[in-house]
Amino acid sequence: MRKLLITAILFSLVTGCAFQKDKDVKDNGITTKKVAAPSSAQKAFAAVKNSPFEEVESLLTSEPIAKIATLEQDGKTLLEVALLRGNPQIVELLLSKGASPFIKGSQSHKKPHQLIQQYSEQAGSLIGQRVMKEYQNLASYGTLEEAWTHFQKIGLNCTDLMNIHSFMSLFMNTFNDTVLGITQAYCKDQLDMQYYKNWLMGEIISLSRNAYGKDSYFKFLLSLKSVENMELDLPVDGGKLVGTPHAFLQLALLTKGLSDQHTQLTKAADLLNQKRPFLTFKPAENAPLISSTFITLDRLTEKEVEDLTNKYLMATGLAGTMKRPNCLMGCHYTSPIMEDSL
Repeated sequence: MRKLLITAILFSLVTGCAFQKDKDVKDNGITTKKVAAPSSAQKAFAAVKNSPFEEVESLLTSEPIAKIATLEQDGKTLLEVALLRGNPQIVELLLSKGASPFIKGSQSHKKPHQLIQQYSEQAGSLIGQRVMKEYQNLASYGTLEEAWTHFQKIGLNCTDLMNIHSFMSLFMNTFNDTVLGITQAYCKDQLDMQYYKNWLMGEIISLSRNAYGKDSYFKFLLSLKSVENMELDLPVDGGKLVGTPHAFLQLALLTKGLSDQHTQLTKAADLLNQKRPFLTFKPAENAPLISSTFITLDRLTEKEVEDLTNKYLMATGLAGTMKRPNCLMGCHYTSPIMEDSL
């Protein structure tokens, strides 16, 4: 379960400092406020650090804390303190009281949902579940504006949303039209484009994986950036494949067992102006070549096609999802955004 959520979320170096009253730190539109002494918040931080769950629960019940998500001490939010302690009961309690996995303290280099691998298995799983719940419940927030307002309140930004979508689309066969509406309406100028290639590769694999997938996000990604000379890479057994988006779509079309996906894969390929069906295999050190380092997809022998497409199936997890499209633990594809975030 932990590996699933690490892959999903698709999520802390902390330095100490003294209490400072009324000094706020703003991160990504969310302001974290350092607690003043003495206060209920100060007692809450002490309890979350050291006290049994029952005492923490009693304290937060008898002395409720307003804006619990944005209070910090020594550069950490209450939720970060609980996660670093590794007590899943306290983590779950704080989430129920309004703590957010998308808000980090001023001394943390990443948000909690980006650091799941660093937490205990149970605590990390709780964060993963909350992230997926936020995505799955999007339609319940009403209009796009109301959904976006909710996201701003909990500190979930556009890049977070795209990373979460990439996981949900890729591994859970989940497509959310509300997310597409939000990204189109609010996110074009607010995305961290360092993840762009991973999103694009993820959508190609999603179209390969899901027989009833949609190409809406693929079209949206193409509207953000020119991909004419862009090279994507996919880790495979013995090294990695490097090629254009069109080449990877053609590779998927060559793969046996994906006939149900041919229509959507062909439509996606037709959206691309560049039609270079070339891939390069870059072997890991001392690894044998596939057949050659430079591969022309329309000139392969039958054996080369079988070898190459089998590697694509294994690398993307499709080998484990032909009969189990909701596969999670059996999915082998791990992109940088999955290791580092949602």
